[in-house]
Amino acid sequence: MDGFETADILAVAVARHFAREHGSSFVAVGFSPAWDVKFQNGRTYEIKLDLQATRTHNACIEFWDSRRNCPSGVLATQASHWLHCVRENGGIRCYEIEVRKLLKLCIQCGTVKQGGDFNSSVLKLIPMNIVAAASTRDFLLDSEFIHLVQERKEK
Repeated sequence: MDGFETADILAVAVARHFAREHGSSFVAVGFSPAWDVKFQNGRTYEIKLDLQATRTHNACIEFWDSRRNCPSGVLATQASHWLHCVRENGGIRCYEIEVRKLLKLCIQCGTVKQGGDFNSSVLKLIPMNIVAAASTRDFLLDSEFIHLVQERKEK
C-alpha cells in the first residue's frame, strides 16, 4: 500500500467520524486538489498523517516544494481547517486547527528543514505541544483507521 492509499483511507475514516459526530454527511473525499474532505455545511479539511511526530515530538508541516518552486502543504491548501494526525496508543490522535491559525504558527515558531520525497519539501517542525495548544480540539480515531489499513493490506 502506498502513501496515497493510506491518505485516502485516513480521509474516509475522518469523514465517517465527523459524519457520526455531527449527523451530517460528507460531500466528497479526495475529490479536489484544494482539500481532502468537504462537508455539506461547506467546511473543508486538509488531513495530514505524521508518522514521526510521536518519536520527534514535532509536527512536520510542509509549506514549499523546492523541486517545482511553488507553495505546497499549508501554503497551497484551500481548506478552511487542517487535521494533523499522529499515532497514539493503538489509534490516531487528530488535532483540528484552522488553517489561518496554523499559518501563523508556521511564521512564529519552529524550525525550517528540508525533507519529504526526494528531499524536495521545505518543512516547518513545530513542537506538538504548541500545535495541541493552538488546536480547536483533538479526538482519537481509536482503531477504526488501523483496521481499515489492515483490511486494505490483506487484499
